[in-house]
Amino acid sequence: MSVQNGTVLSITRELRLKAYDWNGSGGLPLRSDVADPIAEFYGNLPGIFGLPSPDVLMNPDGTIEVSYSQGEMAKELLLTFKCQGVITYVQVWEDRQTSVEGTVRFDPMEDNSDGELAPLPDLLFWISEE
Repeated sequence: MSVQNGTVLSITRELRLKAYDWNGSGGLPLRSDVADPIAEFYGNLPGIFGLPSPDVLMNPDGTIEVSYSQGEMAKELLLTFKCQGVITYVQVWEDRQTSVEGTVRFDPMEDNSDGELAPLPDLLFWISEE
Protein backbone atom coordinates (compact mmCIF):
# COMPACT_ATOMS: atom_id res chain seq x y z
CA MET A 1 0.00 0.00 0.00
CA SER A 2 1.34 3.44 -0.88
CA VAL A 3 1.76 6.30 1.57
CA GLN A 4 -1.03 8.24 -0.18
CA ASN A 5 -3.46 5.34 0.09
CA GLY A 6 -2.52 4.90 3.74
CA THR A 7 -3.12 8.61 4.34
CA VAL A 8 -6.66 8.41 2.97
CA LEU A 9 -7.36 5.30 5.04
CA SER A 10 -5.97 6.70 8.30
CA ILE A 11 -7.84 10.00 7.94
CA THR A 12 -11.04 8.09 7.15
CA ARG A 13 -10.56 6.04 10.33
CA GLU A 14 -10.21 9.29 12.32
CA LEU A 15 -13.30 10.78 10.68
CA ARG A 16 -15.35 7.72 11.70
CA LEU A 17 -14.98 8.94 15.31
CA LYS A 18 -16.76 12.25 14.73
CA ALA A 19 -20.20 12.43 16.30
CA TYR A 20 -23.33 14.27 15.22
CA ASP A 21 -22.82 18.08 15.10
CA TRP A 22 -19.05 17.67 14.74
CA ASN A 23 -18.88 21.04 12.97
CA GLY A 24 -21.24 22.94 15.28
CA SER A 25 -23.81 23.22 12.48
CA GLY A 26 -25.51 19.83 12.59
CA GLY A 27 -22.82 17.95 10.68
CA LEU A 28 -23.67 14.28 10.25
CA PRO A 29 -21.23 11.54 11.27
CA LEU A 30 -19.40 9.61 8.59
CA ARG A 31 -21.76 7.09 7.06
CA SER A 32 -20.62 3.47 6.89
CA ASP A 33 -21.91 3.25 3.30
CA VAL A 34 -19.40 6.02 2.54
CA ALA A 35 -16.47 4.80 4.65
CA ASP A 36 -16.63 1.14 3.59
CA PRO A 37 -16.17 1.82 -0.16
CA ILE A 38 -13.25 4.16 0.64
CA ALA A 39 -11.57 1.43 2.69
CA GLU A 40 -12.16 -1.16 -0.03
CA PHE A 41 -11.05 1.06 -2.91
CA TYR A 42 -7.92 2.53 -1.32
CA GLY A 43 -7.06 -0.71 0.46
CA ASN A 44 -6.85 -2.54 -2.87
CA LEU A 45 -5.42 0.26 -5.02
CA PRO A 46 -1.80 -0.32 -6.07
CA GLY A 47 0.74 2.37 -5.32
CA ILE A 48 0.96 5.00 -8.05
CA PHE A 49 4.34 6.67 -8.49
CA GLY A 50 4.10 10.46 -8.36
CA LEU A 51 0.61 10.58 -6.88
CA PRO A 52 0.39 13.82 -4.88
CA SER A 53 -0.63 13.73 -1.23
CA PRO A 54 -4.39 14.08 -1.00
CA ASP A 55 -6.53 16.38 1.07
CA VAL A 56 -9.30 14.42 2.76
CA LEU A 57 -12.30 16.33 4.08
CA MET A 58 -15.65 15.34 5.52
CA ASN A 59 -18.72 17.19 4.29
CA PRO A 60 -21.57 18.15 6.65
CA ASP A 61 -23.77 15.48 5.03
CA GLY A 62 -21.42 12.66 6.16
CA THR A 63 -19.71 12.19 2.80
CA ILE A 64 -15.98 12.41 2.04
CA GLU A 65 -14.00 14.43 -0.50
CA VAL A 66 -10.54 13.37 -1.55
CA SER A 67 -8.77 16.01 -3.61
CA TYR A 68 -5.47 15.91 -5.43
CA SER A 69 -3.60 18.84 -6.95
CA GLN A 70 -0.54 18.64 -9.13
CA GLY A 71 0.91 22.03 -8.14
CA GLU A 72 3.28 22.81 -10.98
CA MET A 73 0.78 21.91 -13.65
CA ALA A 74 -2.29 23.06 -11.71
CA LYS A 75 -4.19 19.89 -12.57
CA GLU A 76 -6.84 18.95 -10.04
CA LEU A 77 -8.88 15.89 -9.28
CA LEU A 78 -11.75 15.78 -6.80
CA LEU A 79 -13.32 12.47 -5.78
CA THR A 80 -16.48 12.63 -3.67
CA PHE A 81 -17.51 9.43 -1.93
CA LYS A 82 -21.26 9.65 -1.48
CA CYS A 83 -23.89 7.38 0.01
CA GLN A 84 -24.43 3.81 -1.14
CA GLY A 85 -21.16 3.55 -3.06
CA VAL A 86 -21.71 6.47 -5.42
CA ILE A 87 -18.44 8.19 -6.30
CA THR A 88 -18.40 11.39 -8.32
CA TYR A 89 -15.32 12.94 -9.83
CA VAL A 90 -14.24 16.23 -11.34
CA GLN A 91 -11.06 16.34 -13.40
CA VAL A 92 -9.68 19.83 -14.14
CA TRP A 93 -6.93 20.40 -16.70
CA GLU A 94 -4.07 22.89 -16.55
CA ASP A 95 -5.89 25.52 -18.62
CA ARG A 96 -8.57 25.75 -15.88
CA GLN A 97 -11.12 25.89 -18.72
CA THR A 98 -11.40 22.19 -19.40
CA SER A 99 -12.99 19.74 -16.98
CA VAL A 100 -14.66 16.36 -17.03
CA GLU A 101 -17.24 15.19 -14.51
CA GLY A 102 -18.52 11.70 -13.97
CA THR A 103 -20.12 9.22 -11.60
CA VAL A 104 -19.28 5.60 -10.86
CA ARG A 105 -20.90 3.10 -8.53
CA PHE A 106 -18.87 0.96 -6.14
CA ASP A 107 -20.36 -2.00 -4.32
CA PRO A 108 -17.89 -3.63 -1.90
CA MET A 109 -20.12 -6.71 -1.75
CA GLU A 110 -19.80 -7.42 -5.47
CA ASP A 111 -17.04 -8.07 -7.96
CA ASN A 112 -16.14 -4.61 -9.29
CA SER A 113 -13.89 -5.96 -12.04
CA ASP A 114 -16.47 -5.29 -14.76
CA GLY A 115 -14.83 -1.98 -15.61
CA GLU A 116 -17.28 0.34 -13.90
CA LEU A 117 -14.50 1.61 -11.61
CA ALA A 118 -11.96 1.84 -14.45
CA PRO A 119 -12.11 5.63 -14.62
CA LEU A 120 -10.87 6.02 -11.03
CA PRO A 121 -7.41 4.39 -11.30
CA ASP A 122 -7.01 6.06 -14.71
CA LEU A 123 -7.76 9.44 -13.13
CA LEU A 124 -5.23 8.81 -10.35
CA PHE A 125 -2.60 7.93 -12.95
CA TRP A 126 -3.51 11.13 -14.84
CA ILE A 127 -3.05 13.36 -11.77
CA SER A 128 0.29 11.69 -11.00
CA GLU A 129 1.77 12.57 -14.42
CA GLU A 130 3.83 15.73 -14.64
